Amino acid sequence: ISVKRQELLEKQIVGDLMDTGKSKPPFTTSGFEILFNFKLKSGEGMAEAIDRINQTKLFEEYYRTQKIAPKRGENPNLEIFHSGHKGILPSKDGDFERCLEGALWNQGMVKIFPQTSNGDMQLLDYQFPLYDQQRDQIRKVDLVGVSTGGGNFTVIELKVSDSKGKVKDSPLSALIQALGYTAIIEANLEFIKVALDRKMEENPNDERWHIPSLDDKLGIMLLAPCGWWFETFNNYGENWKQKFNDLRVSIKEILGIETECYTLENIIKDHIEWENESTPKLPTKVDISVQPI
Repeated sequence: ISVKRQELLEKQIVGDLMDTGKSKPPFTTSGFEILFNFKLKSGEGMAEAIDRINQTKLFEEYYRTQKIAPKRGENPNLEIFHSGHKGILPSKDGDFERCLEGALWNQGMVKIFPQTSNGDMQLLDYQFPLYDQQRDQIRKVDLVGVSTGGGNFTVIELKVSDSKGKVKDSPLSALIQALGYTAIIEANLEFIKVALDRKMEENPNDERWHIPSLDDKLGIMLLAPCGWWFETFNNYGENWKQKFNDLRVSIKEILGIETECYTLENIIKDHIEWENESTPKLPTKVDISVQPI
């Protein structure tokens, strides 16, 4: 463990961190025009929406988010990885996206994932919290994982169609949303590394936590059933693909963040299997492939 991580770990153990998150103002998204408030206009195509994004401002907002991000690890009363996350949901009648998150997480090592650009993807948590106080205007990340080849901590934005088969968010909105989450995670990366070290020490027999050391680089994955992607192309056509890929290249060149898109076979809520009426599971065979964008 690095000296810095050891110091953080010792501070957490003795509980002598000065800032508990109560003395500072809450994190607010109101001052961010793009990163936390971007929306497609009514009737706007995705290509047009990408054109009106000021990338210089987008990246400035990313760096500004890092500076004022909630620091969950500074509050000794909060966990980075919630120990209550056991893949058990209150009810099988809940939201499809939440059920799918739980089913994916319960897959454990997630061998169903194809290799990413940085090796196999291993899921670590679902509904990953980012706030350090309840007043913070920031939500939880759908899923987080780590690439076993590169050690890249990855934000996984999961999207599903609604009950009528329609999509509410575009790939562009999903990407920008994930980018905002990634900025906060990057500001907390040392705390996350310490939390992972502790998880490995506390769970020596749990392979989920036996991962390589985290790199300082981060990743973003957009994951959705093929029906969601099909409806996206049906709504927006295909002329946005090149501009979308150009934006992804810029994100990698400026921020060093690899963004990848994946398709989960056209699973629907009825396909999810349940163990003890509360633990969602994926069907025996579910395919995930790289989405050709």
